[in-house]
Amino acid sequence: AKKKPQLDPDDEDSDEDMDFDMDATRSELSSLFHRVSDVCTAEFELIAHVFGQSGGNEEMTLTVARALLQRVISDPKNGLQSRISDLLESIDRRGDFDATRSE
Repeated sequence: AKKKPQLDPDDEDSDEDMDFDMDATRSELSSLFHRVSDVCTAEFELIAHVFGQSGGNEEMTLTVARALLQRVISDPKNGLQSRISDLLESIDRRGDFDATRSE
């Protein structure tokens, strides 16, 4: 878990930390998607190897692969959807902070 920065309205350095960094956000999302791709590729190969040897049950192989994808996307703590939501919430918090400071 990342430590959230403490906000001090009198600290000029916090202004720089709170500025939205599109490149860093893009990089973070890209890294997340690449990691998901790497994990899925490795796991799909393993699933095909394990279930392909048991008589070539393609339906079971697809069922297990779908279950893996559902978990990767929807897991409430570490799923892709959760990670993207956390990133978007951090952007929203920065926007809310900037809006209250400009009033």
